[in-house]
Amino acid sequence: MSESQSLPPSTRAIYATFDYLEGRYKKILCILLVLAALYFLATGFYVVKKEEQAVRTRFGQVVDAEIGPGLGYAVPLIEQAHVRQVKRIVGYQIGSRSGSTINFTILSGDLNLLETDVAVQYKIKNLRSYLFAASDPRAMLTMLVREGLVKILGENFIDLIFTSNRDVIQQELSDIVGKRLESLGVGIELVTLNIVEVRPIPETLQAFRDVNDAIA
Repeated sequence: MSESQSLPPSTRAIYATFDYLEGRYKKILCILLVLAALYFLATGFYVVKKEEQAVRTRFGQVVDAEIGPGLGYAVPLIEQAHVRQVKRIVGYQIGSRSGSTINFTILSGDLNLLETDVAVQYKIKNLRSYLFAASDPRAMLTMLVREGLVKILGENFIDLIFTSNRDVIQQELSDIVGKRLESLGVGIELVTLNIVEVRPIPETLQAFRDVNDAIA
């Protein structure tokens, strides 16, 4: 009996496999490398949906700023595609009191302290500017709304804020914020702005009620 025949079947199978691969390992290695390269290159494909737009960059520099819906390709490790929904309207509320932002109060023209809640809706107007002109366009919108509130409410007396001037204040605030967004070029457009609520702080509210009672 030969030495190979005296070995267990499993060992003989291993030896046979190595004998088979010995003359073919270069070919197998080439096939594996080709498959790996094809898989790597395939990761560069991306899809832009009908409500989306994309910006393609190469080493951080914009090479295509307006990529419409369809199949696109960005060379892996060299290029990057930034896909965003540009037709979607995003809404959120800006309030004087919020757990995620700094609380603040506003001083009216007659030195009363107010709190307010404002509902805003915006959409991406220029994707390139949205991605690269500011680190956080939404935070900038919030800041502009708050700055506008401080300015406008500071020019009005509290009784006018709650009555005849409310719609005027809302429109003026919307105009100011919209123009500031356009001048800063952060890539977003204000769609709607509504003052949901304006309320005096508890101390001011009591004083306001006392004045009304006195007038009555």
